[in-house]
Amino acid sequence: MPNRTERIMVRMTPQRKEKFEAFLEETGEYPSLSQLLRASANEKVEGRMNDGETASIDAEEVTNAVEIAMGDVTERLDRIEQEVGRVDTAVQPDEEDIDDLADDIAVQLPVMDDGSEFRGMNEIMEERAHSGLSGLDFTREMSTVGFWADFVESDNNKTRRALTRAASWYPDVQWTYDESMNERRYYRTSEAQ
Repeated sequence: MPNRTERIMVRMTPQRKEKFEAFLEETGEYPSLSQLLRASANEKVEGRMNDGETASIDAEEVTNAVEIAMGDVTERLDRIEQEVGRVDTAVQPDEEDIDDLADDIAVQLPVMDDGSEFRGMNEIMEERAHSGLSGLDFTREMSTVGFWADFVESDNNKTRRALTRAASWYPDVQWTYDESMNERRYYRTSEAQ
């Protein structure tokens, strides 16, 4: 497929543009005005619009039509890829930050044999109200993405990625799904070394 790097600007009257757009709507033959003009110019240059000549299909004509159609798709895809890359760079935290956060949280996770040892949320909230669990103790008791995010002052997505990474790096970092909270609760099966 040819690499389209050159741009040609075409000026026309508003009436002519409306006429072309009406043709596009009526026929549905071309998805955009650019493709209609590109195809028309190609046909004219290649002599396909001679007086009364009947249309014939040949491989070169089909190839040109596909290239024309794919040209806009390729251009749009390039623009979309650039935009996705720009947005991804803007919203994705630095991988090193995620790695550091994974290490920081992993060493502070509660230690237990399995996830069934987690107490219920109501029991933990009552204890906090009566005896005042500290921030770290309370976070360890709850041990969900949201509570860890609050404790380390990070957003939930970054914290979720860090906890997922910690669970994949460290065989003793586990999670259990707590149906009453509708969330994963993270723990370690051994003390951090």
